[in-house]
Amino acid sequence: MMMTGRRLFTEQQVQYLNTLPVVENATPVRIEYAQSFKVDCMRKYRAGGSPSAIFRNAGLPPSLIGYKRIERCFNRWRHNSKLMKQAAIDQYDAQDGLFAASSADAGFDYRDVLIREQALKIMFLEHELERLKSLVPSPESLQTVS
Repeated sequence: MMMTGRRLFTEQQVQYLNTLPVVENATPVRIEYAQSFKVDCMRKYRAGGSPSAIFRNAGLPPSLIGYKRIERCFNRWRHNSKLMKQAAIDQYDAQDGLFAASSADAGFDYRDVLIREQALKIMFLEHELERLKSLVPSPESLQTVS
C-alpha cells in the first residue's frame, strides 16, 4: 500500500536518526523527538532562531527530514501551551538567572514561584505583542503615492 504525500525513511536513515540524542525513536514513517529537544527548539525559536537552522544544528538537516515535516513540528509545538511555558522558563533562566532556585533549595517560598510565573507570563505576552506588531503593516506603508 502506497501512502501519498508521506515520505518514507530508508533503513540507513532510520538507523542514523536513532543514533541522535534528540530523537527518542524513528521508524520509516515517523520520528519521535525527545521532550528536551522540543523545549530547546521552542526556546531557540522564541529567541529568533530559524526552525530549519535549529533542526540542522541538531543533526537533522531539512534535506533528510523535509521542510514540511519541520514546519509541522514547529506549528504543533507552538500551540502546545505546556511546551511553550517550559521554553519560556528556560529562556528566562538563561537570560537573567532570576528566580532560578528550585523547590528543593533551602528557603523555598511559593511566592517566588508566583512571581516567576507572573514575570514569565509578562515576557510571553510582550513577545507575542512584538510578533503580532510585526504582522501588521505600518501606516506609512499603507499610504499611496498620488
